[in-house]
Amino acid sequence: MYHYYQRSEHDAWTPLHSNSDQDPVALAKAAGAKKLTILALNQMVADGDDPEVPRNRDKLGYRGPLYFDIDCKEDLSQAIRSGRELVGKLTKMGVPKSMIQVYLSGSKGLHVLVPESLFTGSRFMLRLPEIYKEMARELFVIGLDYAVYSGGRGNCFRIANLQRADGNYRVPVTADELETLDEATYREWVKGPRNVEFDDPQGLVAHELQAMFEEAKKRVNTKRKIVIIASSSDMEKIREPVPACIQMLCDNKDIKGDASFNQQATQLATYLVRAEVPQTVADSLASRLASNGKSSTYSTAKARRDHIEAQVRYIEHTPSFSFGCNPIRALLSKRPCDGCPISEGASAEDGDTAQCAEALADGYYVKAGEGRRQLCNYTLEAVDMFMETPEDGTAERRVATRVKVIKGGVELGQAVIKESSFISRSAFVREFEGMKNLMFWGNDVDVQRIKGALFQEDQVMGEIYQVYTAGVHLDFVGDIPVFTYVEPDMSVNSVKVRGTHQYLGTLQARPYFAHCTMAEKGDQEVDNALCHLLQINQQHEIGLMVGWCVAVHFKAHLMRLFSQFPILSLWGSAGSGKSMTAGLITWLNGTDYMQLHTGVNAPSTSQYGMLDYLASTTTVPRIVEEYNKSKMTRSSFKDIGELIKAAWNAEATLKGRPNARSMSRFGAEAIAIPATAPVIVISEQEIEMPAIQERSICVHLTKAKRGQRRPYFEQAKKNREHLRRLGKTLMASALTTSLAEVENLMNEASKLLPEGMDDRPRYSLQVVLVGLWKLREVCVQQQLLETLAVLEPIIKVIERSSGAGTAYVQSEIDLVMEKIAVLVAISRAADEAKNGQVYLHEGLQYTITEQHLILDPVLAHAAYTRYCAQEERSAPVIDSGKQFLKLIQEEPYFEKCEPYAGMADGREMLFLSLKMLKENGVNISLLGCGSAV
Repeated sequence: MYHYYQRSEHDAWTPLHSNSDQDPVALAKAAGAKKLTILALNQMVADGDDPEVPRNRDKLGYRGPLYFDIDCKEDLSQAIRSGRELVGKLTKMGVPKSMIQVYLSGSKGLHVLVPESLFTGSRFMLRLPEIYKEMARELFVIGLDYAVYSGGRGNCFRIANLQRADGNYRVPVTADELETLDEATYREWVKGPRNVEFDDPQGLVAHELQAMFEEAKKRVNTKRKIVIIASSSDMEKIREPVPACIQMLCDNKDIKGDASFNQQATQLATYLVRAEVPQTVADSLASRLASNGKSSTYSTAKARRDHIEAQVRYIEHTPSFSFGCNPIRALLSKRPCDGCPISEGASAEDGDTAQCAEALADGYYVKAGEGRRQLCNYTLEAVDMFMETPEDGTAERRVATRVKVIKGGVELGQAVIKESSFISRSAFVREFEGMKNLMFWGNDVDVQRIKGALFQEDQVMGEIYQVYTAGVHLDFVGDIPVFTYVEPDMSVNSVKVRGTHQYLGTLQARPYFAHCTMAEKGDQEVDNALCHLLQINQQHEIGLMVGWCVAVHFKAHLMRLFSQFPILSLWGSAGSGKSMTAGLITWLNGTDYMQLHTGVNAPSTSQYGMLDYLASTTTVPRIVEEYNKSKMTRSSFKDIGELIKAAWNAEATLKGRPNARSMSRFGAEAIAIPATAPVIVISEQEIEMPAIQERSICVHLTKAKRGQRRPYFEQAKKNREHLRRLGKTLMASALTTSLAEVENLMNEASKLLPEGMDDRPRYSLQVVLVGLWKLREVCVQQQLLETLAVLEPIIKVIERSSGAGTAYVQSEIDLVMEKIAVLVAISRAADEAKNGQVYLHEGLQYTITEQHLILDPVLAHAAYTRYCAQEERSAPVIDSGKQFLKLIQEEPYFEKCEPYAGMADGREMLFLSLKMLKENGVNISLLGCGSAV
């Protein structure tokens, strides 16, 4: 990276190269530098002086702290007050005082710096001085100098603690010292060097400042739109008298309801600066707007007057701001343009502008010969753009635009116009169906002219990203993660910016966080509801279920870190309360599976319907009911099971669709649909499919376990609205929880689990523990004391049971061996009764010794597959004898393969440990050797 330095006031600028592990200030001082540029550059500046080296100003990347220069000329006390005010604004935005670097310039001002790691990444960025200038505009204080935000090599500050030509020094002070600083102390301190230590951010993020930075970057990088620009000669014509549009702004007259004071102040400042209005007239106009304007942000006339002054100072140092008609027209409900020299001269528009329709009070018009032709009786005002980021990495595309529909100056409503609707008249008109008395007389070409007029207006539109999944989304701005929660009525991200995303489509069993408030500190209703919820079942069962539901809020974190999330499997006989329990607990996730919605019925749901259901959310639970093998066809049970299994790591299913525009040889394309939802599976029997069982937290619910807990359930059900309020608090907590924090909690949970535990069950228990710990953290923050008294014992039960490592999952071989044990029992009974089918003969296909089951793998597996096909009419778990022999040798009960006297003419037999078979869940009493070995 590069900086530039000077050895004296009039010395030439010298480039300084440094590596990331070097201190550029130390290198500059060693070279005899007095001044050093504030920002680092990614390359040396080429101004075009050397014909061999092209000019590169548009390619310069910058990196460095946010900086401010406060200079009040002869009023040092005002500069100190402004410095305090600026530090106060920064601390309100979450910047710790100890990290704000304040310097006394040594003359009549102050410098304030904020480390960039608090709000952005470490990458070089184009146009960074302009972005900082936009931020300074938002944080304006009297005396703030915008001239320091220059491009090229950038601006410089004198190196701290080096003597100036006047004998003074530029010295650091703390933000606390600034609070008590006065002129005398200032002049005393700058007489000599001072040493002050500022704290390192060490990963801390100031989220509000980060949001301001992102908004400033968006404004700087937004392409300027075509507007009617007033020439210098035009500005002379409207300098005196003041034009009617400016008079209306200053009197706050006929201003649109959605126009902000900031927009009014900006337009007035642009007029004052570009028209070079005399100071007395400028002061009068600014005072009128400050007196008449309305603003919730600038609530006093003085605050509004200071903001106008800030805009004037900003525009003085921003040549790209020009005075034009469109920005002011966007603020006024009436057009006072008759006789205005700028408006009359607007006929000389460029070719592109002339092709656009013109928006008048009664609709859109286009030129037709000497007159005009009306296209429609309404106008449109763009509000938001819907953006889509293609998966192929190409640039973002606008896919739709939300517009206000205005007729006769009255807003009739809003509509969303898809980008494809600008193709034809019929598609365009269809977007306004249902709005009364709207007429359109244009053709397909006229629709394009309206599109040109709509996007030519000089107004700032919000960008909204369309998403197909509700819940928490993780995006990266540079290398900084930003979490955004999305549901059909709202979106909010980790820096408190709303409305950046919109769910596209119809969501089954949607969440309702947009319709409720968050829990308040010490909220007795929330405390009571959650306390009862935690007692509706036994501690172990409720701990697993509630821990999983809370962890769902952090699924985006866990998927980013580990790419997996467990399934919650609730099973038990009819009447054990599975569906009602799941419906009640998931109120913590904002849903209503008890009254407004239900889970989907697995036997009656198609494979595609289930895929669409499981792909519609990221952190909102989906409930799959009646996943019972006895009620489903074999293929349906298998297909739905594969989709449930895919939810563990959000595996995608490829679906084909015709696409005539596709460049593939098939005239079709494949779309990947990932199963991103957290899933609750409800069944009457425990799911035996090992692939699902291994990926699940299995909870057995019974009537006995519910016992005398019905009153707790009824109270929790009655107050379930308050569970949703706590759920919204948990969701907000997830948005501001860092990836590192979740990773640390997972590591802590791992320490409680035995080393020999299988990876997937181990991970699932870690997730439950993290969910319970995060719930405890929120309860402590919200002072839910009644809940904490019940929650602590539940956490201890889960921690103890996790340490015991009880989460063993049967393998497919275990299931086969269980069935072979049944065949042995059937065969023994038939042999003794001299009646019935004998599948396996003792001494021929199997033998029991004191320690082993000796089994003929070929004949035993053949008998097993025949039994499944003929008696059970079901598919064998393992239908290949070769695979059976391979897989069984990986099990802990396999000891060896060797011949056994009297069996199979010397072929190798399996020697299986009876003790280990028992430990792996096989009922060895069926083998006739007793229940213990």
